[in-house]
Amino acid sequence: MKIFFLLIVAFSFNAYGQTDKGSLFSRKEMDQPLLIKELDLSHKSLKELPALLSEFKNLEEINLSENPDLDLSTSFQLLSRLKKLRSLSLSNMYKPIPDNISTLASLEELDLEKNNLTSIPQGVKRLNRLQRLILWDNNINNISLQPGDLPNLDEIELGLNKLTTFPGDLSLISHLKKISVYKNSINLVSPDIKNFH
Repeated sequence: MKIFFLLIVAFSFNAYGQTDKGSLFSRKEMDQPLLIKELDLSHKSLKELPALLSEFKNLEEINLSENPDLDLSTSFQLLSRLKKLRSLSLSNMYKPIPDNISTLASLEELDLEKNNLTSIPQGVKRLNRLQRLILWDNNINNISLQPGDLPNLDEIELGLNKLTTFPGDLSLISHLKKISVYKNSINLVSPDIKNFH
């Protein structure tokens, strides 16, 4: 009877997406968090990030994709303590991106593929160090930018969206070198294209 009870308890924790830190991190990661530069926490049924993550002070890349129940606002609060974080993957989250993503000031690469976005989130526009922005396979139908948004962006990937006009506002980003608009239904090029250098 005792063994049967323990099996039920274990099943219940897994069924509700409760993941303890031991199953998220390897022994090396828990014992020597300062040595870890990359983490893949995708497909983990996460609802929140473990507090232990704040000890990974040298973390540069983290993949949180396909955790649709993850509380992004509190996750960004925790990740903002990681001052060396430069790459974040949040594909297949299917939810709005909170404004406080702008607190991840060291980010250079951001993957927001497959999130049902209709525009670039406001907080993303304030990521001043961002160099590469991946927005593949969303529902983006308009790009609206102001001078000063995304000042260091080199590359933006907008394939498989709902654009019908080439986004002339991208000319406001002086560092932009590569624009991908693969598989959109663009039938009009904005006069602002003349502002691209």
